[in-house]
Amino acid sequence: MTKCLCVGALLIAGMRFTLAKETEKPPFIDAEAIVASLRAEGGDDSGLRRLKSEIDLLIERLIAILSDGALDAEVRIRAAQTLGAMRAIKAIPILLSNIRLSPELSGPITIGTTRPCVRVLVSIGTPASRAALDRIAEEDSFHVRGLLVMVIHDVEGYSVAQFLLQDKFAQASGTGKANLQAALKFLQQYTETPQNRRDRR
Repeated sequence: MTKCLCVGALLIAGMRFTLAKETEKPPFIDAEAIVASLRAEGGDDSGLRRLKSEIDLLIERLIAILSDGALDAEVRIRAAQTLGAMRAIKAIPILLSNIRLSPELSGPITIGTTRPCVRVLVSIGTPASRAALDRIAEEDSFHVRGLLVMVIHDVEGYSVAQFLLQDKFAQASGTGKANLQAALKFLQQYTETPQNRRDRR
């Protein structure tokens, strides 16, 4: 029980650090793995349930911060980064909805700095990539479709991203088919950038 609470305190402290300090690549905090490890070591069930409940509550609060358009962009971005550090699959829909969220820039410009939710979604991995794929056909904004393609490409690599989009294209019709055709064209252009050519295979 004591060990569980100590780890819980360290977990929360790590999350607060991520919120307080913007980093190029936020450290991963695998909350589910921590709980599983404690259970395997004979952790008290009631303490584990409490820790899991606190983690879930923190995720809900971070989602609420990210969703609040009245808050400063930097605060919302730090909430998104913490959700990424936690690999919070539950946050994928709100991260996708805020994929255009952008800070005021004063330093080097990369996709990670201009569209931090893209980087966060990539850090979550395959669940985020597949959710992005499901949105492309219905997305009217060319710019947002491009960001969704970036997520898929950077998680899956060029070949898999192309296969997934082509498969969706074959099943689509009407506007959805046109959107996916445009997404495939953007994928080709995106992978022709110098930093992505090495991923072509």
